[in-house]
Amino acid sequence: MRSPTTEQRAVLNSTARVRLVRAAPGSGKTWLVAEAIRDELAHWSTGAAGIAALSFTRVGGDEIRQTLGRDLGHPHFVGTLDAFVFRYIVRPHLRGVFPEYSAPILVPGEWEPDRNWHRNDIPSAANPKIRINPFACVWRRSNGARPSHVLAQKKANSGRYELLDEQDQVAVIKRKKELWRSRGLITHSDAAYLASAVLRDSSRGQYVCEAIARRFSLVVVDELQDTGRFLTETIFALLRSPRARGLLVGDPDQAIYEFTGATPQLFSVFAKLDGATELALASSRRCPKAIATVACHFKESEGPLHPAEHGPGRAFLVRYNDASEIAQVVRVVLASRVGGAVKVVVRSNSTLRLLAGVTGANPVSLGCRPATALQRGVQALRRGRSVAALAAGRTAIELVMFDRDGVSDDEVREAGYDPRRWKALAVRCLLRANTLPTTGSVYEWQIGAHAILEHELAAFSLAAGCRQPQSIRKPNKRGDFAKEVRAVLPDPSVHLWRVEGTTVQTVHAVKGETHDATVFVCPPTKGKAGARKCPSALWWSADALHAEERRIAYVATTRSREDLILCVDEPSFSRLSRTQATFVATLQTVTVHELETALAPR
Repeated sequence: MRSPTTEQRAVLNSTARVRLVRAAPGSGKTWLVAEAIRDELAHWSTGAAGIAALSFTRVGGDEIRQTLGRDLGHPHFVGTLDAFVFRYIVRPHLRGVFPEYSAPILVPGEWEPDRNWHRNDIPSAANPKIRINPFACVWRRSNGARPSHVLAQKKANSGRYELLDEQDQVAVIKRKKELWRSRGLITHSDAAYLASAVLRDSSRGQYVCEAIARRFSLVVVDELQDTGRFLTETIFALLRSPRARGLLVGDPDQAIYEFTGATPQLFSVFAKLDGATELALASSRRCPKAIATVACHFKESEGPLHPAEHGPGRAFLVRYNDASEIAQVVRVVLASRVGGAVKVVVRSNSTLRLLAGVTGANPVSLGCRPATALQRGVQALRRGRSVAALAAGRTAIELVMFDRDGVSDDEVREAGYDPRRWKALAVRCLLRANTLPTTGSVYEWQIGAHAILEHELAAFSLAAGCRQPQSIRKPNKRGDFAKEVRAVLPDPSVHLWRVEGTTVQTVHAVKGETHDATVFVCPPTKGKAGARKCPSALWWSADALHAEERRIAYVATTRSREDLILCVDEPSFSRLSRTQATFVATLQTVTVHELETALAPR
């Protein structure tokens, strides 16, 4: 059995009511969380109360269960913060504070951009041709802004979340509240906002806090730095109760979910709680000295990052001329470590697509809404996003059978269908649509998708003994339908998420992972537009809009326990050499052709 380090033992032995732990990358925080829970369970005597072990993502909860070696049943809860606030705050208490709202129904996160869009989107005040999806807008808070609660939406071109102007914000809030009243549909972001509103309520907020403190006398939060403004307010309110204890673990330097309102400053808010004690895990058990030295150039907070003692490790700065050379880099890295865990990491999906050599592949709006949804589902399926694919598949059959999307399992059941068979139907439609050829035109693909939906839904209705589906409107043959379908759907033979057989993921997707070698690829920066995206401009920018980019680089460079291979194009290397010479000196600089020799065993 693993023995705790001196720093970990200090956390486990602390008797503080609230332990606030700053944990460096690879410091063993997930093991620490599991060990702290194991210690609690060894002396747990209250049958009615439990432990709430929470994380920002589902992966965090899975890691806790895996480390513990078992799941925690009643009265305990292990899961995401979103699931916790919805189950124990929003669902049971929302209507007690806001009786005008319908019973809340959570719209799953990966379904938000596509489901419930039609009939609910609103025109932008600045440009009525631009439509705003209220389900894709997230709640944030801006310092001094009016109104104080503001909404942001993702911009299609940049992929960044940007605050709505005041007119659009008022309109989106109005539409959201209409949906809350009429249908009770809320997103994860809505749930966090409403949970904090419930706990702030002068008549019932304190009662709800005390009720949850009795139900969960210990609240454990992993990845604390990723909680946005309203989740932070919710956790803070729960831990104000003297009967509640907390173990809060995270790293402000790894706060990379700014679109939710998460900032490094929110981490320190919890130090203001009565009985809170700050503790540190500053020693990494993952990052060797060479990598820790590189990573320290991105570290924002004060305090050291002590490297692991298992070896010096290696850090390379690889200069490439063209993105096509990255495949050679990956081949060389794989050849240098047979059987090792190698991951290619990028900042954005656009870079991922560039590495895979895929152009286009953007969905188009077809002449038939169900076929459009099915097209989006196939695209998501081929990109490895199975949850989003299933969501789009369900949308397609909902539009046919109910003439709307966003149909709940209860509504499916009330219509006489088995929700499990309904899900299987969506999967069948997706898999059949995925086999349609990509050599023809968009029009031909849509006709095929139309036929699949008609056949599968007719057979399903007969088997279920229910009404026949509505007739699907035949698509009109428009001019843009003449383009090849491969321009809007990735070919199934091209796996967008792999290069040279190695998985490629964004930094957000690999957060918390450990690799033997991490290949961190920065996109080409030729020309004026590219120069603005150069690491030299983003990672050390004084612009607050770019502050998160430095933390993203910190997360990316601290995934490896042996080799870090940072790839930049020649223009980026030239700029870095001029403006960040000290940083460049911490890595061994090589060309793509020199990397094989550099990686040879020493």
